[in-house]
Amino acid sequence: MAEGEKLVSREDVTAVAPKVDGSGLLVSLTPGSVGVLFGAVPISTDEAKPATASRGDDSSPYWGGARWNGCSTGFAISISGSRKMLSAGHCAANGDTAKDGGGQTMGKVAGDSNSYDRLYINTSSEGRIYDGGVGLGESYKRVSGSARSFVGNYVCTSGAYSGTRCGSQVKAVNQTINVGYLIYKTVRAEKLDRTNAIGNGDSGGPVYATTSDTSRVTAKGTNTAIDLSTATPCTGVPAGAGRSCAWRFWYVDVVDSLAAYGGNIVTG
Repeated sequence: MAEGEKLVSREDVTAVAPKVDGSGLLVSLTPGSVGVLFGAVPISTDEAKPATASRGDDSSPYWGGARWNGCSTGFAISISGSRKMLSAGHCAANGDTAKDGGGQTMGKVAGDSNSYDRLYINTSSEGRIYDGGVGLGESYKRVSGSARSFVGNYVCTSGAYSGTRCGSQVKAVNQTINVGYLIYKTVRAEKLDRTNAIGNGDSGGPVYATTSDTSRVTAKGTNTAIDLSTATPCTGVPAGAGRSCAWRFWYVDVVDSLAAYGGNIVTG
């Protein structure tokens, strides 16, 4: 390992690992580099350019709170043993190709229901959601389970465009809302300090409750709509540029979505 640490400190080296047969080191170089490597053990090379995933350009297995098709990913779910990603029904239609924020294909959309504003993406997913801002202070939290929403619950949101926003309270459940068509059985919540809870681009993103373990959350739902009569300045990226945000919003209860698909929440 001492030899590997020497090599990985070089600017043209992106990764080092012992070969599985114990015969030396596998060293990854920046694509296009022509570095010459010498070491005390045999060395073989390939090319790789590792980068951390982000809300703006997540990668498989996908987490909640990242961009896809101008919306946000929700929670990893499992249907008949197969992993999917939950999101909002108005973001796409059955058979559409879902692409992440970097333009890579995630998979096909299925289970679309505009009346209950839910769908899922057939893609590899993991029981984690993004935490923190957008491109700034990003981290993650593990999903420990799911629970129905009740009036008085406190919830947080994690949008691909607004980032993590906590301090909202559930004010009503089982509401039917009219967005040009009817969406049934939504949950209404309001951010108590009247700053933005969610905005454009956060649709489908996670709504969750914190737990005594600060690294874990309980899934509550997926973002659906905002009340423009409560419009307020946006956070995140872009904060302006035509985005609208609000302190009152509605979301779909994750327990109803899981029941509709016969699925289970994926824990991390």
